[in-house]
Amino acid sequence: MTDLGCSCACTYDYEPADVYQAKEVKARKSHTCYECDGEIARGETHEVVSGLWDGSWSRYRTCLLCVRIRDDLCGCGFIFGALRETIREDFGFDYVTGEFVTSGWWKDRD
Repeated sequence: MTDLGCSCACTYDYEPADVYQAKEVKARKSHTCYECDGEIARGETHEVVSGLWDGSWSRYRTCLLCVRIRDDLCGCGFIFGALRETIREDFGFDYVTGEFVTSGWWKDRD
């Protein structure tokens, strides 16, 4: 895994989970990816993360495309649900729509 400059959790102040389990499973029914809001179709392999944060249990389902983007670009950590916004802010590109963002730090550099 190489961190290519994505801020993901590098600039956030957060506490890690007290309990954390990640596994890849095949969907028994349709789900929605927590990162891109895309469909995880029945039978599609995806990641399920369950954890205990601040005394509350949470579960996140993520499609494998978002898992790959997160793993490749966010080497120093991440916050669930922030991947699309972070990639857009850090790289000027919306990986869901394919659109380039027209403003941001990358527009001002030489």
